[in-house]
Amino acid sequence: MRRGFTFGRWLLVSLVLVGVLGYRPPRASALILTHTGNDPVTDMGWPQGALAVANMLTRVGYYEGPPFGGGQYVFQYHAATTQDFNDALKVFSHIAAPRLELVISDGACRDIKVVDTRVDWECELWVPENYYRYVKLTRELSGAAAQSSGGYAAFPAPRITVYCGEGSPIDWAGVAIPLNLTVIDKRVSSSEYKGSTGGVFKVTVYDAATGKILPDATVSLTRLDPAGGPRDYSATTDKSGTAVIRDIAACGYKVSISYPAYATRTLTDGYYNAGHTLEAQTVALAKAASLNGTVLDPEGHPLSGATVETRSVQSTDFTGYAHEAGSAVTDKKGWFEIGGLPHGQVGDLIAHKEGYTAAEGKFPVPGDSVKLTVDYAAVIRGRVKGVDPKAEPGQVGVRMEVPGGPRIGSYGGGMNVGADGKFEFTGVPKGTYVFSVYGMQGVEPKTVEVKPTKPGQVYEVELK
Repeated sequence: MRRGFTFGRWLLVSLVLVGVLGYRPPRASALILTHTGNDPVTDMGWPQGALAVANMLTRVGYYEGPPFGGGQYVFQYHAATTQDFNDALKVFSHIAAPRLELVISDGACRDIKVVDTRVDWECELWVPENYYRYVKLTRELSGAAAQSSGGYAAFPAPRITVYCGEGSPIDWAGVAIPLNLTVIDKRVSSSEYKGSTGGVFKVTVYDAATGKILPDATVSLTRLDPAGGPRDYSATTDKSGTAVIRDIAACGYKVSISYPAYATRTLTDGYYNAGHTLEAQTVALAKAASLNGTVLDPEGHPLSGATVETRSVQSTDFTGYAHEAGSAVTDKKGWFEIGGLPHGQVGDLIAHKEGYTAAEGKFPVPGDSVKLTVDYAAVIRGRVKGVDPKAEPGQVGVRMEVPGGPRIGSYGGGMNVGADGKFEFTGVPKGTYVFSVYGMQGVEPKTVEVKPTKPGQVYEVELK
């Protein structure tokens, strides 16, 4: 019999950036849909045979993501015996796909858990249409172009990740792995480094432009939680461009790779060692360069004291390049220079200062004498009249939206008000805004035209 009942829970992940440092953000909401139980699901466009895996009786729940479009389904399962897992592998092996992956982890599930019970394995399935739309959107938002081949990242293979940490009911000696599965074993005990007393991190480093290996590059593992492990770790790559760090304590680590005259690169996923986790990476470094220029005020005069930041940095191969450098403050002549950037481009160079809205642009790296012009920003101070002093905290609030409601690229936001009814929005760009009240009846919306002529010009708004 099927257990439990399925219910949907919309988890609203707020992606609305409201006036952060005067930055004009896109406005959007991202939803992750989660279900518990194992009531049957319908085929959402997965490869043939995947539906049978999704509807196995050992399923305890699933969630759908990612933000901006969905299409990634992660099904979670709980086993009573090793045979339960073998049954899942057999059904999984019948999926008609060019590649099927089995990832073996020595730890417990650290993913979004839709139930409190132990998750023994997960199956990830993507809907192709959603995946390519998601990749296209993220590349466009970051300023990255398509790869030179004209395509995007390869479509993710259906994947099972099994968690073999303490408490797992799965006896690995009794597991039968179908021959058509590609196994990615992250257990140190199954590798050439099985003598390690802890985790193992292996990385090979090469030049992004030439493809040549880089010996003597420095690989650093820095504890994300200083109390979570006894120390940090480092190593240098050998003549083959490879470094191996062994006996790593259980902890999460930031991974940085550096080489003289190259931009230091930080691996966005880092390295999490559950105790005896093997992680192998291949990393490209790009030569370092700088980006310099001037920030101007609305009248075209140099603006001092403005902060300039780099976001969405890509290497020459258009892959994202997380790095240590990234900001500067303009001098009296409005001049800035940011070094340590990889050859490639900055998808979003942002200049901001209190009292001004942000200026932003996309620029190649190296870049010389670029210009960014900011505009004046306003401060909206207001009050909602008649707020009940006995109202619960968060019960009454104010929304600021463009006429017709929020849309991508528009500025807006919201905030709760206290018993005094006061509210304040800062960094508001020029435009027309509608202010409305929620959690309180009978308050009329008010439209305000915002046209600041100086930094931080104040507009007073009363809602009653």
